[in-house]
Amino acid sequence: MITIITPCYRPNNLPDVFKSIDFNKIAEWIIVYDTTNNRKYERQFNKEPKIREVDCCDPGIAGNAQRNYGITLVSEGFIYFLDDDNIMHPNFWNIINKLDINHFYTFDQRFFVADDFRTETNFIFKGGQPVLRKIDTSMFIVPRTMCIPWNIGLYYADGIFIEEVARMNPGKHIYIPEIAGYYNFITDSIKPPVSGLQNVFFISDTEPLFYPTIEKHYTWIPVIGELSYERLSKLYQIYKPLAYFTYGSTTSILNKTFNMRKRWVNLTEIPEKLDVCPTIFSSMFPGAHTYDSDWPLMSIITTTFNSGKKILRPLQSLQAQTYTNWEWIIWDDSKDDVTYKQLLDLQEKDLRIRVYKAPMHSGYIGEMKRLAGSLATGEYIIEIDHDDDFHPNLLQWIYDAGKEFPEAGFFYTDCAELTEETYEPAIYGEFFGLGYEMHIFRWSKFHNCYIPSANAAPPNGLTLSHIVGVPNHARIWRTSVYDKIGRHNQLFSVADDYDLILRSYLEAPFCHIQACAYYQYRNRDGNFTFHRNALIQHNVKHIYNHYRHRLPFHDWSVQLKEQWRVDAVRHPETHKKWIPLELQLDVTIALTNPTLDELQEEINEQNASGKRFHIFVVGQLPPISDDFKPFVSWWDMKSTDIAERQEYVKRFLHVSGELIFKGKW
Repeated sequence: MITIITPCYRPNNLPDVFKSIDFNKIAEWIIVYDTTNNRKYERQFNKEPKIREVDCCDPGIAGNAQRNYGITLVSEGFIYFLDDDNIMHPNFWNIINKLDINHFYTFDQRFFVADDFRTETNFIFKGGQPVLRKIDTSMFIVPRTMCIPWNIGLYYADGIFIEEVARMNPGKHIYIPEIAGYYNFITDSIKPPVSGLQNVFFISDTEPLFYPTIEKHYTWIPVIGELSYERLSKLYQIYKPLAYFTYGSTTSILNKTFNMRKRWVNLTEIPEKLDVCPTIFSSMFPGAHTYDSDWPLMSIITTTFNSGKKILRPLQSLQAQTYTNWEWIIWDDSKDDVTYKQLLDLQEKDLRIRVYKAPMHSGYIGEMKRLAGSLATGEYIIEIDHDDDFHPNLLQWIYDAGKEFPEAGFFYTDCAELTEETYEPAIYGEFFGLGYEMHIFRWSKFHNCYIPSANAAPPNGLTLSHIVGVPNHARIWRTSVYDKIGRHNQLFSVADDYDLILRSYLEAPFCHIQACAYYQYRNRDGNFTFHRNALIQHNVKHIYNHYRHRLPFHDWSVQLKEQWRVDAVRHPETHKKWIPLELQLDVTIALTNPTLDELQEEINEQNASGKRFHIFVVGQLPPISDDFKPFVSWWDMKSTDIAERQEYVKRFLHVSGELIFKGKW
């Protein structure tokens, strides 16, 4: 069996080294930490049975003292020395079947940066000569019985080591003319980008391709080995490649987003010449690609201020989206760099994230959103707060609604407000939103409880008169409309959203996506919105006065306490309505205060019919089993007037099929 010895003073590299090791084919991986100069290291692999982490404070350079200590811990088999800035070559695991314990072996090395003695073409360092300056640490494997101490005072001790092993064991050397090792893979395979040149990735499983005939204006970056999405994202942030060429099987992660796929060419064979320009320029111009309109990019914009771990909510929601062609633009307005550094770490792990920070704290939310929105490159702009999350189908629903209503310029969904951690409902009572909104309690699989879905009010002369009547989250603009109306107003510290929605209404039709797709959280300390309520009311008054002469007719003779009785003709709805296909029903059954037996009987009857159904309970919901909860929603309506109750159900339910009233009303 084989023991791998790694001298280590760069522990951050160890996870990448770990991923490259086939533990089924080794006896042990010994990591020897260099603890000279009082260095200390946290153990990373306590639960791994084939990994031993030890300390060594013996003096020396280049990890040679640590290699010597590692040798003393091995009693038999082969020893392979692997540096902490390198990984195992995939072909190494193929050649070990050829090893005989009575010989030591050398093989070829793949390198990435030429130096004074790595000058061979095709970036292959031949390992046929086990002598100084003709061999490197990763190019040999030696039986424990042939091992000798490394010279602790020389940087080139590897060459002296293998040369001495060869001298002491004549006739025992076997050269395997195959590439089975890397040189400084972790450091050299990620080279600093060349200023002024445009980068192109070539991705392959094991062997990099260095194209000699690529157009002179581009830099060819070989990417080889195991390619996770996280590693690709890290490379992307460094090089910003204009195109991807792949050869082999490491291609599935490029399917993540269409914006990546349209810059990707998978080669089934290696041509003598390669023209990268068609691929690059077909992705540079808006609408230039054949399928751009079928896969529009969604731009999510978020502003942050001391977000902490709360930023993980929208991150996890985005990464769970069924529609994956998105970018997330985050503008940090924190006074320090703590949040910014956290965001940069997220950006490194997902190439769809772009993080920016103002040179100084602003405090004006309109300015921050305007800056974030101006950086959007997608066809839609979605406004997401830094501590909220949303339905995994949100982006897909935006895409579908946009296809059905191409004339719509602004889209919005229903929203639920919850107390963070406990998910207690945050509600405003009956008929809020100037009489046009109501909380319907719907089952949420994500939260594993009923949540108060507030059906967004329709835009009309009454609802547009105040911020409480306009759409809450999620809010979505076609970028063409967002740009045309002048984006967010940078002068507003609050109520910027109300101003923008009124301008949106004056420019393009609205579309209501009738689904609870956004989950807004109130925190323990009270949200910023509630702290600044007086200023919000002040700004709203003056914003409305500015636009009111351009808005639909508004009659203030309707008293506030009677708003839910407003004449629909006086305040006509001026928006499109769209219900996601998976939420469309054949029938909705409305019941009042049913007993548990009555409710279960109705559920069983509808199940037997084979129809797509939902049951709406007016009154208190009896304690039903979890299996039934997705099929039932409820509203504890206060009114006792039968006609009034049925009218409210018709007004506030999103009904796509037949509505049937059953039971006692």
